[in-house]
Amino acid sequence: MTAKNKTMSEKIVVKRRDHEMASRIVGTIFIVVGVILVGLGIYSFVTYKAEPELDESLMTPALRELSDSSNDKKIELSGDAEGVDKVRIFLNDVLLETVKAKDGEFEYVWEVEDEGIYSISVDGLKGFPRQRKSKSSETIFLTIDWTAPSSTISLEYPTEVVKKAFLVQGTIDPNTTLFLKRGTQSFSAVSDSDGYVEVVVDLLDEGKNVFGLLLRDAAGNETVPEEKVRITYSPSAHINGDGVQGVADEIPEAAGNLEEAMQEVFGNNLMLYFGLIAILAMVFTSVVLVKKQKELV
Repeated sequence: MTAKNKTMSEKIVVKRRDHEMASRIVGTIFIVVGVILVGLGIYSFVTYKAEPELDESLMTPALRELSDSSNDKKIELSGDAEGVDKVRIFLNDVLLETVKAKDGEFEYVWEVEDEGIYSISVDGLKGFPRQRKSKSSETIFLTIDWTAPSSTISLEYPTEVVKKAFLVQGTIDPNTTLFLKRGTQSFSAVSDSDGYVEVVVDLLDEGKNVFGLLLRDAAGNETVPEEKVRITYSPSAHINGDGVQGVADEIPEAAGNLEEAMQEVFGNNLMLYFGLIAILAMVFTSVVLVKKQKELV
């Protein structure tokens, strides 16, 4: 039976089979393409997640300089990132975050969770799906400190002076700046690793002077002790005792420099010594002459 002689029902069956065959072919194509895409996706994912290969030709990103210590809760990490697509930030040698490089720079805000000393370094990434990495940058060490200096301090200073300058010395927290402030005046010094500190203060006004104290550590934490430095400036005074000197003011201030002090004392009284020697010589000569006259008689 020819196609022309086929009944309508037979023609419908043939068309249905043709559609089913086409659908199967299209479906098979989609399945094959899907499998290929899934495979490529898996390959890309595995390749992308694998540790990148070192490419020494890539420029190493550079972190911008940070202070050695900080009391901030958020630290901005930024720097140069020429020739790379992304920058990896490592905190204590553990990956903290991967950020995109834009216009040859990168930036990231690190929200700090705890105090401590942290090491920070970065490297650059380029390529997809197989990535290459640059060398690691130099490591920067940052101390996060949220603890204010102790207000327990021990300071020594005179209560009255005849000179404008006086010395405040004592013990505070190590590596901490001690400020003495009065009005617009401010004097400061940093304590050593043992906490010892000394500050030279200049007085402007006669009479009583009161200085407030401020302690500031390297991270910027501050403490204001209740203690005040109270001192009386009496330039016309002539007394002995706590820091006030009489005749001794003419002797050099460097305690223990006996040779220099003696030179100044002897230099100022040299004429007096010569006068005394002359008088003694005259008395001695007179006594000798009197004795000789008595022997002649």
